[in-house]
Amino acid sequence: MHKIVAQMIALDDQPYSIVNDHGFRQVIHALEPRYQLPSDTYLRTVAVPDLYQSLRSKVVTVITDAEYVSMTTDIWTTSMCTESLLSLTSHWIDGSWKRKSAILHTSHPTANIKEKFLKMMDNWNLDGKVGLLFFKISYWYFVMFSRDSYFYSYLLNYLLTRA
Repeated sequence: MHKIVAQMIALDDQPYSIVNDHGFRQVIHALEPRYQLPSDTYLRTVAVPDLYQSLRSKVVTVITDAEYVSMTTDIWTTSMCTESLLSLTSHWIDGSWKRKSAILHTSHPTANIKEKFLKMMDNWNLDGKVGLLFFKISYWYFVMFSRDSYFYSYLLNYLLTRA
């Protein structure tokens, strides 16, 4: 049951302290009077991190099996956080030709975004699977790096003729 409570917190973006709420405790008690809810500390330090590691391992395995991986990113803010957040999402086609994706990372961006991306890709075993980092801000296009110099010059030519 602890795992299911951790999943609910992650899926519904609930605070860990929900297990201390009187109404939530009443619902759980009505469903199963013998169940003892875990503490918010246990959820924060054990249950949710274990859930993350389990899901991360599965995603790493699936991405490692993919021949090519595409990446998208966004830099955004929320009303709860005035600092920018950088997210990295991976996209690939599985063996059944189904499109798959996973959000791999969200953090505060650093001054050197290219280095941050490279570190994130290394963290997810994506070395050699991503050949180009390309993004658009407003009307400007940026190529951060490319492992294929022919493709880089083709892309640059394409962008310059359309700008």
